[in-house]
Amino acid sequence: EEAELITFIIGCAEIGYPKTVKDILALVQKILLSRGIYREVTYGWWEGFRKRHQELSLQSKRLTVKRTRSNSPPPVCSKGN
Repeated sequence: EEAELITFIIGCAEIGYPKTVKDILALVQKILLSRGIYREVTYGWWEGFRKRHQELSLQSKRLTVKRTRSNSPPPVCSKGN
């Protein structure tokens, strides 16, 4: 299941729609709820996920001016981007 999530995250970044950590946490939360699992997905989960999948990185250097001004969290991309 994590491999599918990685594929989704990287695919979004590659077509120009990178996901933020907040986006990913919300998506995982929805997946769990749809399966009847009522557990909060926290930033701690994200940190563990990132350690297990080091091909992901936060690409804060490639932010657009609009995103920078909006105070949004940085997008998550593959390290190759």
